[in-house]
Parts: sequence; structure tokens; C-alpha cells
Amino acid sequence: AAAHYVPNAADNPLYDFRSGGLIRWRAELLAFLMHPRADLVNKIRRVKNAIGLRGSFVGVHVRHGDSCRHADLSSYRPLCRSVGDYMEVAKEVCELYEMSRVFLATDDASAVEYAKAAYPELDIVHINMDRRELESDWFIEYRMQAARESGANV
Repeated sequence: AAAHYVPNAADNPLYDFRSGGLIRWRAELLAFLMHPRADLVNKIRRVKNAIGLRGSFVGVHVRHGDSCRHADLSSYRPLCRSVGDYMEVAKEVCELYEMSRVFLATDDASAVEYAKAAYPELDIVHINMDRRELESDWFIEYRMQAARESGANV
């Protein structure tokens, strides 16, 4: 082989799409790159245990705070979808993978109430917190800037 020979990628099993080689390689690479530090893993484990989030689950993030209030004022922010839209997809994924637990991360307490009432067949788990501090008519970017200017540690 020549000194500058580059083998044909199609001959490399790593790139063989039929065997899942490239997908598997990318998944392994992402798992390595995105693996959190040990102290963060421990914090995540403590929070999951505190809220009863064990085993397999579907994670859903519903933003209905500042991002929704200002979506109609923006030319680039997408309009917000209903909680039901998100939960219908979560239910489909749960059925597909034979799960029933959904972790619902949201800034909207009414989203949790709705999900629990409308989807009693799902085990809806969430972090119970006072969300009043998240309420504001300001875009999050402006709130962050104001906090920085006030000397807060943001």
C-alpha cells in the first residue's frame, strides 16, 4: 500500500450501514463524549431517587413559560404546542417500548395536572417545585442580562 493510501470507507465494517456499524460507532462516541462527571452523576441519581424515577422512562420537556408568551412576538421562535400534543407522542413511545413511566420536565404546573388527569395509564413523574420565580413578562435573555448586571451569580 502507498504511504498515503486511504482505504475505501465502504470496505471498513465501521462504515457498513447494513450491520449498523456507523450508527453504533456514533452512538459509542456520543456516549463517551456526553458522559457526565462522577459528581454530576451522583446528583442526578439523588434527584431521580427523591422523585421516584426508576427504571426505563420517556422524558418530555414542555416549555410553557416565557418561550410561549413571547412566541407570537418573534419571527424565529416556534409557536408552543399543547401538553396533549407532547403526551400523545410520549404515550406512543411508551407503547412502542412497553413502558408506562414519563418524566415530565416543565415550567407549567398546569401541564403536570393535565397530563396526570388525561393520561391515568401513564406514571407521570415530575419535580415538584415552586415555579413562581420562573414567571415573568421578560424574555429569559433579558432576565439573565438583568441578573448579570445586578451582580448575581448567573
